[in-house]
Amino acid sequence: LCYDATYDGSAFDFLTLETPREPGEPGRVKKDLAGEFLRRRGRAAPPRHVWREEEARRFTALALCEQVLLVAGHTDTAPDKPFLEAMDATTGKQLWKHPLPADTVKAGLAINAQGEIFVTLETGELLCFRAPISD
Repeated sequence: LCYDATYDGSAFDFLTLETPREPGEPGRVKKDLAGEFLRRRGRAAPPRHVWREEEARRFTALALCEQVLLVAGHTDTAPDKPFLEAMDATTGKQLWKHPLPADTVKAGLAINAQGEIFVTLETGELLCFRAPISD
C-alpha cells in the first residue's frame, strides 16, 4: 500500500496498492507530490498498480487488518464531513462507510484482537466500533 502526504498536510497523493517488486528489482520508487517519479540517482518508471483510488481524499489514519483496510479522513470537496471507511485491501472496493463527528487525529485508528475499532478524534473523543452481537 502506498499513500504519500506531506507532513503538514498541504499535499496528498492517491491511495494505491502497488504490485510487488520482482526479486532483485530496485527499491520502491518514491514519487514527489507534483507527480514526478524520482529515485536517488536518475529517473525510473512509475510503479505498477493493482488498484488506485481516483477520488481526491485526505486520509489522516489508516489501519490494515487481514484483508480489510480501514481509512479515516475527508474529501477535498467536503472537508467538513469526515468519515471512517472499510475497504477490501485486495481490490480497493468500499465495504462500508460511517460518518464521524470530527476529523481523526494523525494515526488515530486501532483494531484490537476482538475486531473492535478505536478512533481518536481531534476533539479528544475516543469512539469504539464493533460488529453487532447476534443471538
